[in-house]
Amino acid sequence: LYGTRESAAATETIAAVHATAPVAAIAPQLARHFEEAKSTGKAIHYLHQAGERAVSLSAYQEVRTHLTRELALLLTLPDSPERAEHELDLQLSLGWAWMASESAVIESREAYTRAIELCRQTGKTSELPRAVGMLQTYHYVAGDCLRALELAKEALHLGQQAEDPMLVAAGHWRLGFTRFTLAEHTAARAHLKQISAYYQPEHHHAFVSLCGSDPGASALAYDACSLWCLGYPEQAVQQSQEALALARELNHSPTLAEIHHMAGCLLSSMRRDAQSLQESADELMQWAGDKGM
Repeated sequence: LYGTRESAAATETIAAVHATAPVAAIAPQLARHFEEAKSTGKAIHYLHQAGERAVSLSAYQEVRTHLTRELALLLTLPDSPERAEHELDLQLSLGWAWMASESAVIESREAYTRAIELCRQTGKTSELPRAVGMLQTYHYVAGDCLRALELAKEALHLGQQAEDPMLVAAGHWRLGFTRFTLAEHTAARAHLKQISAYYQPEHHHAFVSLCGSDPGASALAYDACSLWCLGYPEQAVQQSQEALALARELNHSPTLAEIHHMAGCLLSSMRRDAQSLQESADELMQWAGDKGM
C-alpha cells in the first residue's frame, strides 16, 4: 500500500470517513504513508498532529519521536521564512520534550538556543520571552543557577517590554524559584507573590504553553519551602497542601511531578517527616514512570 501519493491519499480519506478514533490517533501511520510516498508536506502535517496529541497526553517519548522526525523532514524543504517559523515552533516544543528525558537535557539547550536564533532571524520577537525563559529552565535544571538568574532577569525584562501581564508573571516566577535555590528566601517570596497575585486556574493552559508547567501551583510550592526556611512552619505546611490540591485539580503531569518534588518530597525532608516523604516519593515515582519523565 505504500509508495504512491494516490494510495496515501486514499488511506487518508478512508481514515477520515471510517475511523472510530480521531484522525490524530492514527496520524503516525498516515505520516508514514505520506513519507513513503515522498509527500513531505503531508507527512510533516500528520507528524505535527501526532506530536500535539502526544503532548496532550504527556507522552514525552512519543513527542520526541514524532517531532524529531518532523524536524528532519522540514529541513529537507527549501529555506524560506515559512520554514523558519515552522522550525521555531518545533524547537520550542522539542526543547521541553527533551528536558523531560533522563539523558537528553543537552538537546534541550540546543533546541532553545536555536529557537532564540530563529526568533531574531524571523523577527518573531513575540516568542523570544518564551524561548529565553525555557533556556533559563534548562540552566536551572542543569544546576547553573547563576546563569539561570541572568536569563530569568532577561525574561522578565522582555515581558515588561512587551507589556504582557502573563509574561511578566512568568518572569517573576522564574526569578522566584531561582532565588529560592540561591537561598535568597525573602527575595524569592517577593517574586513568588507576584505570580500568586496574578494567577487564576483558567490561565493554566496558556501558562503551560509558555512555561512547560503551571507557575501558579509551582509558586505555592516554592513559597511553602521558603516559608519553612524563614521560620514559619505552620504556614509552610498549609501552603504546601494548597499547592498539592491545586496540582491534583489541574491534573497536568509535569506540574504534579514538580509539586510532589517541592511541596511533597523537599518540604517533608526539611520537616523530617519520613512518612510524608515516602508517600510523596512513591507518588512522584509513579507519575514519572507512567509518563516517561
